[in-house]
Amino acid sequence: MWIDTHAHLDVWSAPENQNMAAQAAAAGVQQVLIPAVEPANFAAVQSLAHSLGYGYALGIHPMYVAQAGASALAQLEAALHAQAHDPHLLAVGEAGLDFFLPQLRTDPLRQQQIAVFEAQIRLAKKQRLPLVLHVRQSVDAVLKALRQAHFDCGGIAHAFNG
Repeated sequence: MWIDTHAHLDVWSAPENQNMAAQAAAAGVQQVLIPAVEPANFAAVQSLAHSLGYGYALGIHPMYVAQAGASALAQLEAALHAQAHDPHLLAVGEAGLDFFLPQLRTDPLRQQQIAVFEAQIRLAKKQRLPLVLHVRQSVDAVLKALRQAHFDCGGIAHAFNG
């Protein structure tokens, strides 16, 4: 059985998503996880996952931390709580750290990313959900945060180079 653990299908139109889902099924892909990147696309990701019979994750992508706003973590926590019994909700994410782009590896964005990531680890742990991790030139910091939180709920990492 094949599983696509990371597909941002919410950027495509409905006909394109139906076509991609059919192609995936024909290739033996039986499950796809659609990760959110910020509260503004939580509903779209959830709706798309339900319509296609896929799973989804809710989270704040490190590249969206600045634009997501100060209330993003509260919105994430509320959404995770509200959807706690939804069998399509499979993980918290896309979460992580991205130190590839110069503006993301310098303060204040670096510290904002770390704070938001650590908060998402706590939320995933509280909900007993795995993490969908974005790890771009940040493997040491990601591992440090996971170890410090004693995170034991599993997950996957992409953009991983460590």
